[in-house]
Amino acid sequence: MRPRHLMFIGLFLIALQPAWPEGGAPTPPKPSPMMEEIHALLDAEEAALADLQENLQTATDGTAMLAIIQEVERVKKETELDILHVQLRYAREGGHEEAALRLEEVIESLTHPRPVQDPEPRPRSER
Repeated sequence: MRPRHLMFIGLFLIALQPAWPEGGAPTPPKPSPMMEEIHALLDAEEAALADLQENLQTATDGTAMLAIIQEVERVKKETELDILHVQLRYAREGGHEEAALRLEEVIESLTHPRPVQDPEPRPRSER
C-alpha cells in the first residue's frame, strides 16, 4: 500500500510543475557574482590539474613524479584557500560577521595547522 501512495504523490508533484515555454527548458538563473568568481577559480584549477596530469603521464622518474604530485597538492590547497577568501570577502561585505569569523578560523587552520601531539604513552600492563 505504501509504495502506491508514494507513487501517487510523485505523479501529483509532476502534474503541478509548470509547462516549459515553447523554446524548451527554462534557462537556469545567472550565478551570483561570488559564484562566478568561484567558478573561475575552479576552471583555472581544472586547467592547471589537466596540465599536471599530462606532465605526470610523460614523467620518466620517481623524483619528477613526486614533484608533480606535490604541485597537484599545492594547486588544490591554493584553490581551496582562494575560494575561502572569496567567501570571506563577500561575508564581510554583506555584514555577516559570524560567518566571516568562522571562515577566518578555517583559513587559519589550513594555513597554520596545529602540530599533532603524540598521545601520552600508556603504562604497560604486566602479565
